[in-house]
Amino acid sequence: MSRVAVILVALLAVGDAWALDPELSIAQYNHRKWGNFQMAPAGVTSLAQTTDGWLWYAYAGGVGTFDGHRFVVVNRQPDAPTAITTTTLASTDGALWVGYQLGGALRVKDGNFKKYDGADGFPEGAVHALTQDKGGTIWVAASGGIARLANDHWEIIRDWDFARAGVFGAFVARDNTLWLATRDAVIEVNPTRTATRVARSLPSTTAAKYFAQTLDGRIWVSVPGSGIFEATDSHRPAWFTNKQIRQIRTDRNGNLWMIGDALRRLPLTQRGFDLTAGDVEQLLDEYTSVDGLTGAVVTALLEDRFGSLWVATSSGLEQFTDTGVVAPILPPGMKAWGKQALVDAGDGGIWVAASGGPALLRFQQGKLVERRAAPLLTAGTRGAGGEIWFGGPQGLIRVDEELLHQVSLPAEAVDSDIQTMTHDGANGLWVSVADKGVYRYDGKDWTFHGGLTGLPRAYALSAATTAGGEVWLGYAENTLARIFAGKVTVFSAADGIDVGGVLALTPAPDALWIGGEAGLNAFDGDRFHVMENDTCTPFRAVSGIVATASGNLWTYRATGVSVHRDIGRYLKSASTPHRIHCAQFGPFVINTAPPALRPTPAMVETSDGRLWLSGENDLRWVRLRYLLDNNQFKQTGSNGDFMAPRAEISDVYWQTYRRDGMQAGNYCTWCGGLNYEIGKTRTRIPPGEPLQLPPHTRDVHFRFKAPIQGHPESIRFQTRLVGYSDAWQFAYMFADPAATFRNLGPGKYRFEVLTRIAYDDRTAPPATLEFEILPAFYQTTWFAGLCVLAACLLIAILFRLQLRRAAQRLQEKLEARLSERERIARDLHDTLLQGVQGLIMKIHAAALQLPERASSRTTLEDALDAAQSVLVEGRDRVAALREHDRPIRDMANDIASIGERLAEDHAIAFRPSVHGAARAIHPVVQEEVLLIVREALHNAFRHSNAQHVSTDVFFERDALRIRVSDNGHGISEEMLANGRKGHFGLAGMRERARRIRSVFEITSRPGHGTHMTLRVRASVAYQSRGLKLPWLRFRKIGDEQTARSLY
Repeated sequence: MSRVAVILVALLAVGDAWALDPELSIAQYNHRKWGNFQMAPAGVTSLAQTTDGWLWYAYAGGVGTFDGHRFVVVNRQPDAPTAITTTTLASTDGALWVGYQLGGALRVKDGNFKKYDGADGFPEGAVHALTQDKGGTIWVAASGGIARLANDHWEIIRDWDFARAGVFGAFVARDNTLWLATRDAVIEVNPTRTATRVARSLPSTTAAKYFAQTLDGRIWVSVPGSGIFEATDSHRPAWFTNKQIRQIRTDRNGNLWMIGDALRRLPLTQRGFDLTAGDVEQLLDEYTSVDGLTGAVVTALLEDRFGSLWVATSSGLEQFTDTGVVAPILPPGMKAWGKQALVDAGDGGIWVAASGGPALLRFQQGKLVERRAAPLLTAGTRGAGGEIWFGGPQGLIRVDEELLHQVSLPAEAVDSDIQTMTHDGANGLWVSVADKGVYRYDGKDWTFHGGLTGLPRAYALSAATTAGGEVWLGYAENTLARIFAGKVTVFSAADGIDVGGVLALTPAPDALWIGGEAGLNAFDGDRFHVMENDTCTPFRAVSGIVATASGNLWTYRATGVSVHRDIGRYLKSASTPHRIHCAQFGPFVINTAPPALRPTPAMVETSDGRLWLSGENDLRWVRLRYLLDNNQFKQTGSNGDFMAPRAEISDVYWQTYRRDGMQAGNYCTWCGGLNYEIGKTRTRIPPGEPLQLPPHTRDVHFRFKAPIQGHPESIRFQTRLVGYSDAWQFAYMFADPAATFRNLGPGKYRFEVLTRIAYDDRTAPPATLEFEILPAFYQTTWFAGLCVLAACLLIAILFRLQLRRAAQRLQEKLEARLSERERIARDLHDTLLQGVQGLIMKIHAAALQLPERASSRTTLEDALDAAQSVLVEGRDRVAALREHDRPIRDMANDIASIGERLAEDHAIAFRPSVHGAARAIHPVVQEEVLLIVREALHNAFRHSNAQHVSTDVFFERDALRIRVSDNGHGISEEMLANGRKGHFGLAGMRERARRIRSVFEITSRPGHGTHMTLRVRASVAYQSRGLKLPWLRFRKIGDEQTARSLY
């Protein structure tokens, strides 16, 4: 195959992958570094990237991963080699291979570790190289020889005599040729492994040797202390014999990289491949610790699949990336850029007024092509005719092809900075002078406010002119002025502006874009639209706006540069504010920030597809197409579509709260089915089983990562905790990505984290971790059930106690009533009855003294008979008042007797009934019950026109119940409610029932009879009764007073 064909195939192989642009110097690449402050490991010996995207590093402490934020050591297995690592290999099956200085190798895959040593056929001595050929075979070069892995066992190749003294380097070329380095020669092994030949001799050394293959197919080998040799041409002299070069590697663009005492690059693609030693010395680009490396010695090198270059030094880790954001090389003689005013030249170039010179610079295609001396300039614009204008404290300058024409400022504005300037579509310039105000220059004279009225007195912060000739001036405090056709229109917050101070104005075909201290607005000619970021940081201090012809809007602020695609669609919506999607390229990508107030504008687009950014002391240009399409911000799926990388949960930290209020923390590392660590004890969660957290756990903290090393800040993490909230929350990756959930209760939860690219709505499948917070005994279901049961029992007991207190109070009232009756009976007996008895005896004595037939005696005897009847009736009444223990059968018989007498008088059938065993009734209750029943029977017999009347007496466990029923014509609802006019029978019955705390009910319907029911609680009706509860039984102890006290 010809050399041109080989180069073409190599270029096609890299396809759309973006690599480091050879046109740029190392210093112009985006450079990020991690040192001791970021806990970066020192003395990394090798770097590798596995097929899942993870970046691995090997050092004296083992192996670990890095996600752009956190270094995680994962090799802590007790059976792993503990010697110093020498080399690594990422095999095509996704495994990581690690070689060790004292012999042996380790294979890491899916969290599992396997060690290989002499028992597995592994060659003795230090491991110098690990490589894999096109057939998938793993080869190891060691001091004890060369071996290959077959059926998980190492086979030492003993037929190759040259290998007996040790092999110190191994490399598989693109055509599957195996290249080996011995102590003093390079050996070529054909792709079928059937023939070997000595390609060229080398200086004798036992140090490890490294290979690289350039795009033309040539093989190069580095010999520490002796330089770089071409293995395919034994006659070419060594390169860089005076350099300390340890390891070499080529990137996908053909650049040859070398590490040792510096990071070096030879851009072979610029001059072809037939270079002399003198040529390569001139083309060599070096970068050392003086330029910004973390250490004086470079120890490892890797180009990842996104085209980034990773460099390990003696003190840290570094990344060089071509992000599409480039820092122009500072012109000779200038120590700093200072602040820069930018003006589009109109021909793909740009004019830059740099205060660090001060100087006026012209760039074309990103490179400096012209430099002119100039005074301090703080603002610029391009006139309606294409002329370039700059302004500063000394006045205005018009840039012609060879000359600078200067125009003095008005007398009152001399030595004041120009804040902003724009043309008016004709020959005039509108110039805002700091702290002075706005002036118009017509090519000859200056006029304040252009002779117009209505403009604010303050100076304008920003200015722009539309294609239609409208001049817009932005002021502080949401104030905007439009000048058109000699008229001034001022807009304020009352009109809908919501940006604070107006820092940037950019006309577009469909709107005027307004950026400010507190937001981004758009004016469509009728109203102002407020924009809010949905997927990026809020709009704050928007200092630059560019609307491209493709419909994208770029904004420049302290948090970086954001792109909002197809921005015009939001203006068609009537709702405001509009929540717009964006892709944000943060400070780590842009590496600069806009100036606080001026020069303006801070961002300019040129016709060659570049954005130019002005910083406080930095100048950057951005290739827009590169920034949007760069694979460093994407990851490719198996079907070729771009998708976000899948996240992994790395750590869990939880807070438990003890009874004394103190907090205790615990760690769980690698919980996702891998080994994890709690405190100082390493355990393993079986796959599919949840993590169990101890009782009293309230706060849980998760840390996670994603395998992308291009620009981690382009990834957006979204998290949620199912069981706590189903809402997804964003976790930006500008710091260590983590999520914390507080005040959790016992239960089962599932933590989910997914990733999405900043400007893409598609997401990767979420990583999940199920865990359970165990309940304390008082948080369990059975404890809650016992508490509910106890509460119910307590309520029941309190209710029964309340009933007992009510019954006791009623008993006390009944006892008091009985005592009062006894007193009345005693007083009647001792006073009235005894007096009547004495009076009768005296009258009887007086009557005996009269003649038997005397009329007066007859009168006295009749009076004595009447008095005797009164005395008998009085004694009966006194006896009734003192009656306490009349049997209940007497009450039932009395009820029956009352009914039978009334039945005889009214010729109506009567049926009395008694149910249950008779019990002693309290006398007061018995009396009230008889009176109520008598009234009910009288009403039934006299007023109901019934044919049958019945009474039922129920001696029940919980109550005494009496029912009087008839089948008469019934009682109307009005009479039931109010009674018969002039009669008080129903009212009296209800009053007597209330006195004994009983339930009195009358039910009746016209034509269906009447039913009276009286229900008296057992505690009131019966003289004595044991208290019976479902779980206890109280029996009568002692006298009735004791029983009543228990009730």
